[in-house]
Amino acid sequence: MAGRVLCWLAAAVALSSCRDGLGYDYATWPACPANGLRYVKRGKADNKITWLNLEHCNLSSLSPNELIYPGLERLDLEHNNIEFIENGSFDSLISLESVYLNSNSFLGKSLPSSLFRNCRRLLRIEFSNNDMSDTPADLLQGLYSLDFLDCDNCSLREMPIFITGAKLPIKRLSLNHNQLTRLENPATFVNFSNLDSLILESNKIEYLDVDLLKPLTKIRYISLMSNKIRRIPEQLFQNKSKLRIINLAKNIIDYIPDNVFLGNLLSTLDLSNNRLFYISENFFSVLRKGIWGQPQFYFDGNPLPCACLNELLVKLKQLNIYYRITSYDGKNKNCIMLDNFKCLGPDTYQEFFRKLIS
Repeated sequence: MAGRVLCWLAAAVALSSCRDGLGYDYATWPACPANGLRYVKRGKADNKITWLNLEHCNLSSLSPNELIYPGLERLDLEHNNIEFIENGSFDSLISLESVYLNSNSFLGKSLPSSLFRNCRRLLRIEFSNNDMSDTPADLLQGLYSLDFLDCDNCSLREMPIFITGAKLPIKRLSLNHNQLTRLENPATFVNFSNLDSLILESNKIEYLDVDLLKPLTKIRYISLMSNKIRRIPEQLFQNKSKLRIINLAKNIIDYIPDNVFLGNLLSTLDLSNNRLFYISENFFSVLRKGIWGQPQFYFDGNPLPCACLNELLVKLKQLNIYYRITSYDGKNKNCIMLDNFKCLGPDTYQEFFRKLIS
């Protein structure tokens, strides 16, 4: 590559590096393919390596003598074939803030429980696309700065103890594309008082304990999209003063209680692509009292009778609540026409729509 100058050899391992004309450092790692150039970011003051990108390097294991970088802040190890990580592999990484281990081949149960014992500054860990079931319960103990944890697609059938049992200051927890079915322990999130975002999309969740979210006093964003939720406990979301966005799209919800969002200041609520055949006016009255800013409400893809949909749109306009107007521009079929063009309430339609949906 043109412009490469200032080549040197790193002290820890045979890491040869060159700087290009734009000031970026590139490096070759012994275990990488011959043509695999990896970015290295060096600190301005002491020239220590602060970011090492080793993704797509065909690494199969890690041992303590490979990563001796006390100034390293970010380590990218995703998209390798790592099956085994020796105890002590991260011991020298005392300044590490972010580690990306996603898309490898290791099993959570094979990870040393003291893997991160010296990484007290860790803010972000990504485990996605590995099997993290049966992971040692104390894997994350002592990580009192951890802010973000990603366990998407990690073959989890229940909330893992290594997450829920550790008292961590996590603000963002992502558990998408697992096989969670029932969140019935009210103490599941008792150690998550700092949680800001909870993302549980594309699981198989069908049951939520009524007190499940009670410990989450700082929660702002919740997504339960693409699950199998049919009913929402009336008190589940109530009185969350900081909660702004709730995504319940692509479930099988067929009933929404009037007071389910009482005491909130929502800015966005997504109930699209469920099985709602009736939404009462009282629901919107309660919702509008707790609206923050200009509210957005998405409900397209529900089997609403056309008469009820017409009343719903009138109500939304009166309350100045935004919805996807293009979904109701007359070009798409988005309601069910019945013989009597009159919204008759849930009791009248209940049996009809259940037969229709089944």
